[in-house]
Amino acid sequence: MPACRQAGKGFMAKKVLIVDDEEAIRAGFQEIFKGRGFDVMTAAFGTEACDIAKKYKPDIVILDYYLSDRLSGVEVCKFIRSKPELSHAKIVMITGVLAKKQAHEMMRFGF
Repeated sequence: MPACRQAGKGFMAKKVLIVDDEEAIRAGFQEIFKGRGFDVMTAAFGTEACDIAKKYKPDIVILDYYLSDRLSGVEVCKFIRSKPELSHAKIVMITGVLAKKQAHEMMRFGF
């Protein structure tokens, strides 16, 4: 079933932003979401993710906790949550490695 929402007279695909510094992870999620009718955008870095989020206003953000640039996944999450025009976005935080400290930090932001 395609992921659509009514927009005026027609339908628009829901937008998903996939943020991970590992290309294979981005490609895997991209394949899954495109196959279900989503409009997919990807970013390898936190700064890139913030720019894309501002411009395209995704409905869903799949966000890696650890990113290899100056912004972590938590900082990207804080950025998205600070923008009223992005308040509708649902954020799913992912990671391959998680310590107790990071788990507590994520829970403070509602994960």
